[in-house]
Amino acid sequence: MEDLLAGVRALYIAPEELLRNIPYGLLGPDGAHTLDKRFTVTELICGRDILFATTAAPQDGAFVVGDPDYRAGSRDRFPGADTLRHGQSLQPLPFSGLEARMVARCTGGRCLTGDRATKQELLRQAGRYGILHIAAHGDFDQTGESNALFSARIYLAGAQTFLDTGREDERCGNGILTADEISRMDLHGTGLAVLSACFTGMGEANTAGSVQGLVSAFAAAGVGYVVTSLWEADDFAAAELMRRFYRLLQQGRPVPDALREAKARGIRTLAIVNVMGSSIAREADHVFYTLAGPEIAVATTKAY
Repeated sequence: MEDLLAGVRALYIAPEELLRNIPYGLLGPDGAHTLDKRFTVTELICGRDILFATTAAPQDGAFVVGDPDYRAGSRDRFPGADTLRHGQSLQPLPFSGLEARMVARCTGGRCLTGDRATKQELLRQAGRYGILHIAAHGDFDQTGESNALFSARIYLAGAQTFLDTGREDERCGNGILTADEISRMDLHGTGLAVLSACFTGMGEANTAGSVQGLVSAFAAAGVGYVVTSLWEADDFAAAELMRRFYRLLQQGRPVPDALREAKARGIRTLAIVNVMGSSIAREADHVFYTLAGPEIAVATTKAY
C-alpha cells in the first residue's frame, strides 16, 4: 500500500454503509502520523463523484446562520407536549454568533442570528448563495426515529419552544431542520455547505446499502462540498477553526486544502496529567506531569 501512495498528495475515500462514520483523516499508527498529516483527505458519497461533478455555475455570496434564539416564538402550551421533548434542552451558543458574523464579514454574506435565524428563512433563501454556513446545535437521534432522514437534524430559532409546547410558531415553524427537508432543496448553485454543529457528519445505512444523513441530503440537493463534524463541537474551538478556514479560502485555497491546513493550525493544548504516557499526554502539544503518586480516588476524569 505504501508503494501505491508514494508521491500522492490527495486521498479520496468512498466508504460504504457505516464505514462512513469513521474519521479517516485521524487514522494512523499514532497521533503524529495520521492520514490528514500526509494527505488532503476528501470523503465521497460514491467513487463516481470524481468523474461526474456538478456542472451548475456557483452562486455568489454566503448565507450565514448562527446563535439561534431557541426560545423564540409563542409559549402557549399544547396538551401532551411533554412527549415531544425527550429531556432535550438547547443551550445558547454565544461563540456561534461571533462565528457567524466573522464568516459574513469574510464572505460579504448575509448573516441571520437570534430570532431571525429561522428554518423558513433558510429554506427560502439558501439556494441563492454560493456558500451556506450554519453554526448551531446539531443532532443524530439513534434511538427515536427509524428513518435517518428525520434522525439527522439541525436546531434553529424556536426549536426549544416547539419541544416545550408542541406548537409550531407562525414565523419560526418547529425550528427543526431535518435531512429530509434539506434533500428537497435546490442547492445546485451552492458550492460549499459548512455545518458547524455537533454530529452533522453522522449517518445511518439503509436497506440499499447507502448511508443517509445530513451529508447525503446536501449532496442530493446539489451542494459541491459539505464540511461537517462527527462529534460534539465546542463552539469556541469551532469558531477559531472557521476563522482560519475562511481566511485560507480567501487566499484562493481549494476547500479540501483549506480545511486540512486550518485543522493543522489548531489551538495548542497543555495537558496536566499524573500518569506518564497517558492518552491525553500523547495528544497534547505540551505536557505538565504532576507526579503526585498513585491515585486513591478520582473525582473526575478528562475534564475540560
